[in-house]
Amino acid sequence: MANFFGSLARKSQIDGLTSPKDEPCPVYALQELVDVVRKADSRAVHDVARYLCTSRLSNKSLVVKTKTLRAIKYVASKGECGEFRMAVQQHSGALRECVNFSCPADPMKGS
Repeated sequence: MANFFGSLARKSQIDGLTSPKDEPCPVYALQELVDVVRKADSRAVHDVARYLCTSRLSNKSLVVKTKTLRAIKYVASKGECGEFRMAVQQHSGALRECVNFSCPADPMKGS
């Protein structure tokens, strides 16, 4: 039961990091995600990587995809998160799909 609530809290934290609001994600929140990944067991690390790579990257919003890719890059760049890097590599197809992503231009920003 505690595992369920732990995964629910992680998903809620990730949803907050990758919200569709067009505001930058705070670095302290990214660092909290690094701390969660570093302290988590192997299964939880794979769950976080799968949730980021499948659920959040499949969102149609450019803002969500960009924030998700930045979060993945930030966590993977930390030396103590090697297991996370390996877990993300298992979902490399979802990352490759982002290379060719296109969406209609934003009416306010134009890009």
